Parts: sequence; C-alpha cells; structure tokens
Amino acid sequence: MKSWMTLSSVLVLFVATGLAPVSAAEHESQHQQEAAADEKVAGEIRKIDLDNRKVTIRHGEMKQLNMGAMTMVFRFADPAMLGELKVGDQVRFVPAKVEGQLVLKMIEKAQ
Repeated sequence: MKSWMTLSSVLVLFVATGLAPVSAAEHESQHQQEAAADEKVAGEIRKIDLDNRKVTIRHGEMKQLNMGAMTMVFRFADPAMLGELKVGDQVRFVPAKVEGQLVLKMIEKAQ
C-alpha cells in the first residue's frame, strides 16, 4: 500500500509541475511546432520606416502564425537589423507575435 501512495504522489507532483511524461506523438507535435516557429517566410519589402522601427512586407503564408499571404507591417528592435535592405528587395524572415504585435525575429536578403 505504501508503494502505491508513493507512486500516486509522484504522478500528482509531475502533473502539478508540468513534468508529466509525454507520449512520442505529443513530443513530435511539440517538436514540429517549435521548428515551425523559426521557419523562414519569403517576402518583398514594400516600405521601411526607420524612425518608427517598422517595415512593411508583402509575404507568403506564415504557418507559424496561421496567416495566409498578404502585406503587413512588422516591428523590429534595431535599425541595424535591416542592414543594407531596401524597398523592393526579396527577403526571407522569421516573424513572431510579441505582446500582440508582429515583430521580426530575423530578416535576410533572399539568395
């Protein structure tokens, strides 16, 4: 009886702390979501607003944000992030949603 109580206490502890064991399918799904979060999206720079740290990009589907192709404004932290990019350049970028705003995690000129 004592071993049963110990085992159930351990399971409760795992579940309460989020350390519960996961199945292989759950692990694979989590891995796919993490990989999609950093998936690069193709686009074209339409406008750059350095003063307000915004860039408008016409882009393809953004699977990580469940959004189709469209033109959107993204914020960026540092103007140096854009480097030598200019309006009309084809780019690849990694978008993210932070505190309800779309931001660029990374951007580079397409090869």
